[in-house]
Amino acid sequence: MAIPFAPDPYAGTPVILNDDDINGPLPIGFDFCFYGNTYSEVYICSNGWIGFSDGPTAFTSEAIPSVDVNVPKNCIMGPWYDIDPGDGGEIRYQVLGIAPSRRFVVSYIDVPHFLCGDHLETYQITIFETTNDVENHIAEKDICFGWDDGQGTQGLHNIDGTAAVPNPGRNNTAWAATDDAVRYSPIGDPDVEWYDGADLIAVGPDITLCPLVPTTYTVKLISCGVEVATD
Repeated sequence: MAIPFAPDPYAGTPVILNDDDINGPLPIGFDFCFYGNTYSEVYICSNGWIGFSDGPTAFTSEAIPSVDVNVPKNCIMGPWYDIDPGDGGEIRYQVLGIAPSRRFVVSYIDVPHFLCGDHLETYQITIFETTNDVENHIAEKDICFGWDDGQGTQGLHNIDGTAAVPNPGRNNTAWAATDDAVRYSPIGDPDVEWYDGADLIAVGPDITLCPLVPTTYTVKLISCGVEVATD
């Protein structure tokens, strides 16, 4: 959902990256749940995405979800765009706040586009402890029409390329943004557990029961070890 533009200070530990490059794994400082899996480390790519596993570093003009091996997965695209920190700008990361409400912030600061070097891109990707929310604050994102028709992608992509949450209108399209922000809450598909009283009797979305007397059964949805719903 759209939120007010309010980036954190553009500060932290510098990450040295060249064109089509990646750095990691780097410690997040807390456990983070993304699409149902828990991570404590992150990778930072030069082309505007952070992920929880290594992946292809070159920019490919492609919409998400995609199972194409050239498309990064298990990642947050903020946006995925062909920028080149080897030509200038900075990439930094920092951990802010106090447990259990810390946040891990990655800042791309005045990084030029690969072809249109006068286009300087500035944005932040932030992940939050406990809530597992993701925020993306874009101070400036231009369009380089001379490279892949200016297309870029903003959103979330799961680990096998079968699911994604693209920001509407920004899925491998030509778009610009200034002082723009969005929040995602990607807890992922939960595990399903069935109980008879305190006893776990089955897992999965379906269960067959044949009680001899009226009985109350409880189903729980568990994401990254946390109960997110029950009935």
